[in-house]
Amino acid sequence: GKTIESTERPKKRKASETRDPSNPSSPTDASSTPIANAEDDVVTWNSFTGTKAVVEQSHRARIAIRKNHKSLANSIEKQQSECANPAPTIKLAKDDFLRMSIIGQFNLGFILARCQNHHLWIIDQHAADEKWNFERLCRDTVIHEQTLIAPLPLELSPSEEHTILENMEVFERNGFRFKFDEAKEPRHRLSLTALPHSGSGGDGKKAVQFGKDDVGALCSLLGADGMNTSDGYSNGF
Repeated sequence: GKTIESTERPKKRKASETRDPSNPSSPTDASSTPIANAEDDVVTWNSFTGTKAVVEQSHRARIAIRKNHKSLANSIEKQQSECANPAPTIKLAKDDFLRMSIIGQFNLGFILARCQNHHLWIIDQHAADEKWNFERLCRDTVIHEQTLIAPLPLELSPSEEHTILENMEVFERNGFRFKFDEAKEPRHRLSLTALPHSGSGGDGKKAVQFGKDDVGALCSLLGADGMNTSDGYSNGF
C-alpha cells in the first residue's frame, strides 16, 4: 500500500490557554498574549516577562502618583503663604517729586529719578504732562452757567436718571441744572435748564461749551450703566 504523509501542522494553544512562564499554574492577562512563530512554533512574549514585572511596574506607578501629590501640596502651601504675607508696598506721594534727584532720560520718553529712600523710579513724561495739565485745568478753569431759553428734554436710561437724582449736587457744581417733572414717564422726567461753559474764550483761551452728551459722560463717571446719553462716552473709552 501507499504511505500517506500528513501535512497538518501542530495546533497552537489559544490565548486563554497560555500560562505565565514563571508560574505555569496561573493564566496570563489578555495583554500578554503570546505570538507564535509560523516557522518553528516558538512563543515570544512582547508585553512583559512575567507577574513580577507587572507588580514592579504597578509599584513604580504608585510611587510616581505619591510624588505628584506631594509636589502639588507643596505648591498650594507656598501660594497660600505668599497670599498671607504679601510683599511690602512702596508708596509715592505727590510731594516726593519735589525731593527727587534726576538721574537722566531714557528712550526720549522716560525720566529716571531717585527718591529720598534711594528707590529708582521710571516716570512716563507724556503721562506726567497730561496729569499736570489736567490738575491745572481743574484748578484754574472757572465753570460758568448758561441758562437755556426753554428746557432741553433728555432721554435717559433708568440708571442714568437715578444717578442724576442721587447726585444732583455734583451736577450743579459742574454747571448742570435740571427740571424734574413727575407727571412724565420714567426716563423722560428730567430736562436741562442750564449748561456749563468755560467763558467767552478771551485772553487766547479756547471757550468750551458743554452739551447733553456730557450729562451721560458724568453719569458714567458716577457709576451709571446707561445706554442712551452716555453711548458716545462709553464707546469712545
